[in-house]
Amino acid sequence: MSSGEYQSAEDEQAFKAILARDPESKKCFDCGYPSAPWCDINHGIFMCLDCSGVHRGLGVHLSFVRSSTMDGWSNWRPEKLKQMQIGGNGRARAFFEAKGVPKGPIRARYSHVGALMYKDKLEAEVAGKPFHEGAWQPPDWANPATQQARNNAGGGGAGGNANRFQGVGSAPAQQQRRGGGGGGDDWMSALSTGLSSVAESTTRAASK
Repeated sequence: MSSGEYQSAEDEQAFKAILARDPESKKCFDCGYPSAPWCDINHGIFMCLDCSGVHRGLGVHLSFVRSSTMDGWSNWRPEKLKQMQIGGNGRARAFFEAKGVPKGPIRARYSHVGALMYKDKLEAEVAGKPFHEGAWQPPDWANPATQQARNNAGGGGAGGNANRFQGVGSAPAQQQRRGGGGGGDDWMSALSTGLSSVAESTTRAASK
């Protein structure tokens, strides 16, 4: 039975095991704030509320945001929970450092080829497929030469049609609260983000 912090006993067991194995996941991967209940599933990392809001604006091709506590996992997409289990902040940090991924700004960090490679690496491991770094190629939209060729041909590419990457967890929380037409889970997640923002901002102010 869940203690109430998580949506199910299975979720609670899974996330507490992650935090016990990887203490770095207790702090925000991007800013180090000592409360990180939000997840970027693409990279298997944990982050604070403020940084999760920035991640939502990146698009799901760079960051897929979900709450570890307010959203369900075990009965949603178990493979995404597994991606968090094999990931963790410590592993991501080591990989990012090895590949020269910058620490900021956030958009530049997660657009870096090292971050894109890590996303594909985790997804391959979850699927039980081999992953060879030497053979890996970044997606076409991340390749400047391909992007320029598309622009010259009038295709626009990712830069010319950024909305094609919008989806669950990709829109800023304020936009979702205004009724962007998303499903019930997304609306509730956005509402919870707003409520949590008030609570966390109060906590931060009181701690200063």
